[in-house]
Amino acid sequence: MTFASPITVTGVPTLTLETGSTDQTASYSSGTGTTELTFTYTVQEGDTSPDLDYVDTSSLSAGTGTLTNLTGNSLTPTLPAPGSTGSLGANKALVIDTTAPTVTNVSSSSTDGTYATGTLSIQVTMSEPVTVTGTPTLTLETGTTDRTASYASGTGTTELTFTYAIQSGDTSSDLDYVSTSSLSAGTSLIDAAGNNATLTLPTPGASGSLGANKALVVYTTIPTVTNVTSSTSNASFRAGDSVSIQITFSQAVTVVGSPALTLETGTTDRTATYSSGSGTTSLSFTYAVQSGDTSSDLDFVGTTSLSAGTSIKNAYGTDANLTLVTPGAAGSLGANKAIIIDTTSPTVTNVTSSTSNGSYNAADTISIQVTFSEVINVLGAPTLTVETGATDRAASYTSGTGTSELTFTYTVQAADASSDLDYIATSPLTAGTSIKDAAGNDATLTLATPGASGSLGANKAIVIDNTAPTVTNVTSSTSNGIYFFGSSVSIQVTFSEAVTVTGTPTLTLETGTTDRTASYASGSTTTELTFTYTIESGDSSSDLDYVATTSLSAGTSIQDTAGNDATRTLAAPAASGSLGNNKAIKIDATTKIASGAYHNCARMPTGEMKCWGSNSSGQLGLGHSNDIGDSSGEMGSSMTATTLGSRKAVQIALGGSHTCALLDDSTVKCWGGNSSGQLGQGSTANLGDNSGEMSSLAAIDLGTGRTPTQIAAGYYHSCALLDNATIKCWGYSGNGELGQGNTSVLGDATGEMGDSLPTVNLGTGRTATQIFANFFATCAILDNSTTKCWGYNSFGGAGQGHTSHVGDESNELGDYLSAIDFGTGRTATQISSGQYHTCATLDNATAKCFGRNAYGELGQGNTTHLGDNSGEMGENLTAIDLGTGRTATQMSAGSSYSCALLDNGTVKCWGSNSYGQLGQGNTTNLGGAAGQMGDSLTAFSLGTGRTATKITTGSSHACALLDNSTVKCWGSNSSGQLGKGNTTNLGDNSAEMGDSLTAIDLGS
Repeated sequence: MTFASPITVTGVPTLTLETGSTDQTASYSSGTGTTELTFTYTVQEGDTSPDLDYVDTSSLSAGTGTLTNLTGNSLTPTLPAPGSTGSLGANKALVIDTTAPTVTNVSSSSTDGTYATGTLSIQVTMSEPVTVTGTPTLTLETGTTDRTASYASGTGTTELTFTYAIQSGDTSSDLDYVSTSSLSAGTSLIDAAGNNATLTLPTPGASGSLGANKALVVYTTIPTVTNVTSSTSNASFRAGDSVSIQITFSQAVTVVGSPALTLETGTTDRTATYSSGSGTTSLSFTYAVQSGDTSSDLDFVGTTSLSAGTSIKNAYGTDANLTLVTPGAAGSLGANKAIIIDTTSPTVTNVTSSTSNGSYNAADTISIQVTFSEVINVLGAPTLTVETGATDRAASYTSGTGTSELTFTYTVQAADASSDLDYIATSPLTAGTSIKDAAGNDATLTLATPGASGSLGANKAIVIDNTAPTVTNVTSSTSNGIYFFGSSVSIQVTFSEAVTVTGTPTLTLETGTTDRTASYASGSTTTELTFTYTIESGDSSSDLDYVATTSLSAGTSIQDTAGNDATRTLAAPAASGSLGNNKAIKIDATTKIASGAYHNCARMPTGEMKCWGSNSSGQLGLGHSNDIGDSSGEMGSSMTATTLGSRKAVQIALGGSHTCALLDDSTVKCWGGNSSGQLGQGSTANLGDNSGEMSSLAAIDLGTGRTPTQIAAGYYHSCALLDNATIKCWGYSGNGELGQGNTSVLGDATGEMGDSLPTVNLGTGRTATQIFANFFATCAILDNSTTKCWGYNSFGGAGQGHTSHVGDESNELGDYLSAIDFGTGRTATQISSGQYHTCATLDNATAKCFGRNAYGELGQGNTTHLGDNSGEMGENLTAIDLGTGRTATQMSAGSSYSCALLDNGTVKCWGSNSYGQLGQGNTTNLGGAAGQMGDSLTAFSLGTGRTATKITTGSSHACALLDNSTVKCWGSNSSGQLGKGNTTNLGDNSAEMGDSLTAIDLGS
């Protein structure tokens, strides 16, 4: 230990060393008075250190003595950290070792396996390097005689190699040494420190032993061939067949490489190639029969026909003796088996089907016949793959073995499709286990090219169709137009492919209150089915269409030729491809009624008009001026329909003494009284009161290209709402009812109609959606849902808050004319004008009337006129009390009375009742005094169980169209307008209403 200056030592200082489990002390031995002190360490049993060093920086102790420097100061120096520069460990490499080497493992560098000869190398691993002196040995367990493995190399290392030379008779199923003491040291086995090795080995077979580490088998018996046979059944075989040959050895053998067995097969000998069996006593060889091979009894060529490949050895590495017996001798292949080699193959000559030509779908079966050139035998389940669209299908073998014709069955599945069923290629036929002739030759399964002569497709016309037909269009061969009761509409439903109909399919049509059925008429086996709809009374449709996407029923069935049920889903009604979208067919087979001042007309479901009542001006259109309905024998079957030529009436409107009809060709004709040109013919001559006038009656000229969509008739004037949503009126205009800003009569002279007839100014940008006329006024509901009225207004019937007529002077119409105020947010849905008052049905199903109220016709429980002064309209105009919970669906105003059709189909009327027009069985006016409206006003009976669907009012009479399409009228009957064959008023006495009021007989 070196110091920077001389050190004086007294006593015995010590240095503590790191020596393993127990630290040892190096004691001071010399050096006092110098810079270097010497300490001595004696190694003890059990000490160990790979690089001797002291314990830590304070390992130097003065003990009971002292360490002083030149000045006499005591010191205990701090040492450099162990292992750092200047430390013992850094300066020296001193190893302390007192442990004897031990055996840790015994193994072998020789590959695991079986050995019959040769040398095995065995390695003994020590716990540390050892030095060998002399020749150590390792005694091995090798059967009857134990053998010695001699030391070969490894001195100075941890691994000693021993060599064992296998000798005849040695045997071991898992080579190991004899015991734990089988290792001898020779002269010596010591480690670097001179420790003698401990030679004890792991117990044989235990972990670390040779037997545990390696699988070395020692065996010296030679395998020999004892038999040659075949696992293939005795039979005849053809090219492509395989024969499995088994060679049996006297003991298990292991194959390396590819042994072969040469067979006698005619002109050219063939080789059976090794296929399996290594590690057993039986090796299998495979002989693939080739074209041209022949043998009446298959055998190998000679005793040397077996070649080893790389090697055939037993489990211990001994090469087998490959000598065979003489061909044909006992133990030979020929003696053991009767295998014939024959190479002539049956071939396919035709593919067809016993199933009839046609279309087939899911679950149908197709029987397919495959014909061969000779009789064949089937083993297993051959298949024939057919081309069926996205997924090819397998036709399964069903019969035919032992004949030249095999039958296959193909079951059609849901997604299959083929326009001409055929197999997929020339090689779609699989043999199953085998298809052989009588000699055992596998059939050649190549088919004719699909579609070529002899193929299924060429021989048959079988269609596979799983696609359900779908509806692609619904239309009608019937022309666009309006059709009436008794007419037939022909409807065509087009499918995506031809369909066959069984039973009677139907198509349910939307025809108003009752949906009707169009019945199948024709089209089976085509893509277009025709249905016939015969219009029945009450049917109505503004644009004929079916009810829903599910309206088409199949009858018994609608199927394509393959039997797929058609998908009958239709396009949504009115959508592209629907009947409503493709056609514009209107159905109008309802009864319609209208009342004039003293006459009525019914538009029958057939489109004919029958009219009765006053006919003084020919307003009934019968070619005379005699009233109808005032005498017996004039109604019912005696009634003559109004002559309209070949045309039918779509809408009717009745005035004071004239009648107008909107016809099915979108023209308007008017007849009857014409004192003010209300017939629109450019004259004032009445029409319809003389024979021949109706058949020659001209349609009214409403302007170039213009057609009417709605008509209305006042007492002496007529109006039409045109197809461009404008309004034209003609006839009397003394009150401004024509809406021209003057009182000039129009239509009574030539040149006043057509393009010369001005439209009514409704206001900037405004058009009309409905028109209404009665007595001396006209009203229109506009495109913005507001209402404007013009004409007579002495009592405020125009709803303007004053009594000046509207429309008889300039600057009173258009933007100058205010819309009627029905109250905040309220709009009118229907208008009816009496002689001097107006009633409206509002959007909230309430009703309001305004104008004259002399008889209580406004239904306010008083006789105060309303609408003739400011502040009386809007919120101030009270809705009529129709009774608890009751609302109005339609209003109709007579000369001095009003009627409401209620939501429950009953009718209530109020106002003047001089002729019993209120239907109460008396002549008492109602509505002009408190307590007469609401629940106090009785809805009169129209007959047991009967309700009304429409009401009309004349001057002093009213009519109702009932729910059974009959008509009843009551009130004044001066001209037979009640249609009872007399002039007796009805409704003014008790017991005249209800069941006592019979329906008018309008004939058949």
